[in-house]
Amino acid sequence: MEFLHCYGRIKGVEIDKFFDLDYNTMSVRRKRLKEKIKKNKNLKALFDKINKDLIPLIGE
Repeated sequence: MEFLHCYGRIKGVEIDKFFDLDYNTMSVRRKRLKEKIKKNKNLKALFDKINKDLIPLIGE
């Protein structure tokens, strides 16, 4: 869901509907993910790798 938010070119409301979640739930989950990424080097490395691999696919 984080990558959809960053690169999906769709609004948060549409992402919420896609995952069948309300705005608050989605917001809290994204915040928790960001906190986990900050604390966990392996998770950050994985997140960065996926992010790096996605950029060429979306043309940014």
